[in-house]
Amino acid sequence: MRRIPTAPGCCAGSPRSTEEFHRHPDIDRNLTDWADHLDCTIGDLTDALGLVGTDSVRRWASTVRMTMARHLLASGIPVGAVARHLGYSGTASFSHVFRRAHGVSPRAWHGYV
Repeated sequence: MRRIPTAPGCCAGSPRSTEEFHRHPDIDRNLTDWADHLDCTIGDLTDALGLVGTDSVRRWASTVRMTMARHLLASGIPVGAVARHLGYSGTASFSHVFRRAHGVSPRAWHGYV
């Protein structure tokens, strides 16, 4: 699976944080939780988020989830299973986020690849 761009250090976008997120995409952490988990300051985490092109840990997490979703769907995993794996409360909420990010439904994306 292709990884999103990474930033140096221990914070968002770093190899460590990206690998951790790929292992547990269903865990929803806020800025403070991620900083504590990665043993870095909130300021360092905020700076690292800027290096990967965002100002929000939630946007970064959503980008990672959508990257993972595209790859999982392309590998033939059903939409509902992808939604559960990525921590969405249901297929409808996952489909809404996916459509907003990509302009097509997950089922349509699944048919494109």
